[in-house]
Amino acid sequence: MSLRAGCHWLGLEALREFGAEPCSDRIVVDGKIWMAGGVTSGIDMALTFAAEIVGPDFAQLLQLATQYDPNLHSEPARPRAHLTTSSNSRARWNPRSSDRKPRRCHSRLSTTARGERPQDSTPQVRSNRANPTLAQSAKSADGTTRAMQNLMTSSVIMSTVVGTVVALKLLFMASRTRRFPELAIGIALFCYATVAQTSLFATHAVGLEASFALRMILLGLRLAAYYITLVGLAIFTWRVFDASSVWRMTLVFLVSTTGLVSMGTSYWAIWHQISIDGALPLYARFGLSVQFMIVFAWMAVDSLAYQRRMQKRQLLGLADPAITNRFGVWGISAAASSLLVAALTVVMFRSHNAALGADNASSAIVSAAGIVNALGWWLTFIPPAAYTTWIRKQAGLESAESGDG
Repeated sequence: MSLRAGCHWLGLEALREFGAEPCSDRIVVDGKIWMAGGVTSGIDMALTFAAEIVGPDFAQLLQLATQYDPNLHSEPARPRAHLTTSSNSRARWNPRSSDRKPRRCHSRLSTTARGERPQDSTPQVRSNRANPTLAQSAKSADGTTRAMQNLMTSSVIMSTVVGTVVALKLLFMASRTRRFPELAIGIALFCYATVAQTSLFATHAVGLEASFALRMILLGLRLAAYYITLVGLAIFTWRVFDASSVWRMTLVFLVSTTGLVSMGTSYWAIWHQISIDGALPLYARFGLSVQFMIVFAWMAVDSLAYQRRMQKRQLLGLADPAITNRFGVWGISAAASSLLVAALTVVMFRSHNAALGADNASSAIVSAAGIVNALGWWLTFIPPAAYTTWIRKQAGLESAESGDG
């Protein structure tokens, strides 16, 4: 059985050459395949499809947002109907046509957008105003989106400020102690919080109005900062917890080489102008996400395992409770970061959108990641004196209670 197919009326006869049965309907549905005729019939199909899978209210909102009014002009000229319309074609919204009765949910699309009263008994507003319910829904959705965007911006700014302060302190400490772990984590945090986040803000600030060269410079700078951050975190974890471990050295090597390959292919895409909107290519973001998930998970496992060993030493009076707590905070924040990166990756691929903050889900995840990072860096590397005193006091109370027991 041949597939029913539709297209612009000038090309209908050509469909027979491909074994399809031409259909002159503006919208043709055969199983899971949806086709439309020429030009504006694609809009009709999009609205019909939206009403089919989401609901008529959402389709009405789409038509209102696009200000689509097919009845505005006089009846257009039509080619002579030399083809028989299939009886199995999907009923659709078509205010131009009067020879067939469309389904109610689709016929209300155009009348609601123009503020006219539908033919059914459902009350609608008169005059030229749109449905107030739809307008209120759109306003509420816009308000939620703006609130999520503001929350995301605030959390990113907070993580940028805290990360920069912590990074500068660690770099200053490394200049005095000449120790490599402080240098590695200081460079990693500086590249992520200061360089990558600042270039991301700059990319959004200049927008597409900026020159292509400037957008690509910012994108390349951000990509390099991400790579240095990834390698710095891996080196820091390796040197702090077990510098003699062969598998940790192997993991650092794999992270470094795969990150270098990912960065190289991304630069190739930038050079060939595959990414023109200032966003990392989708495969580059996926590669970075997987690598960051692995490194964060590794950091969490080693940090929490070391915290447990420190807790045992603490019971013998051989470990500072404040230091033990720092390892725990670092491990919990790393575990949370790994889960947040995984969630953000899932949202990114489900929405087929490579831009952070493009929807409320990604905005919420980015906001949570910013807050977790800021708190983790702050309490691990520059905890307030009051917090440290409270931790030691709590540890003393627990020791006293265990001694009494």
